[in-house]
Amino acid sequence: TKGTAKITINGGSFTGFTQVNSAIIGLAHKASKPASLLLEINGGTFDLSNKNMDTAAMNGGACIGTGYANGSSYPDSDITINNGVILAKSESSAAAIGGGAGSPTGNIYINGGTVTAVASLDGDAIGKGAYGKDGNIRMSGGTVKASSTGTGIAFGDPTLVNMDSDAVYLVNLTCPNAKQVLVNGEDWKVPANHP
Repeated sequence: TKGTAKITINGGSFTGFTQVNSAIIGLAHKASKPASLLLEINGGTFDLSNKNMDTAAMNGGACIGTGYANGSSYPDSDITINNGVILAKSESSAAAIGGGAGSPTGNIYINGGTVTAVASLDGDAIGKGAYGKDGNIRMSGGTVKASSTGTGIAFGDPTLVNMDSDAVYLVNLTCPNAKQVLVNGEDWKVPANHP
């Protein structure tokens, strides 16, 4: 349906798996009148994964985001993560977090939480689905681990910057005995906190 779908999640435990073209949390497979998405996650624990039913075809809905675009794009959507522990794994043409197959990144804001996103086919870990367009990913807090072993990329924004437009880079600090990392009084989690 044309319009805007607004979803707010303030807590709870969510486990989901899909082999269809709709997102687990977000929008369904694109109809003739696509909606845009305003999704805000303020807390909760998420263990979500998607998988292509037919690996020879481009298809799939994101774990968190939009569904398969079916040939034309959704309007840009906004996904805001303020808190929570999120594990999203994509084995499809969709992103783990962001766009379904053929769908754009839209705008993804990560302001807090522990976010782990993994892609193993042609969707991004965080960003667009295969053949979608790049959008904006902004980080101002929390901890993010994104990886891709397929043709998709880890972060679907080639100019990943924070809210102040400063460049953000993934840096590994080797300190195997660290129990906690504090930056300006905020706990940034050690890598062991990411699955």
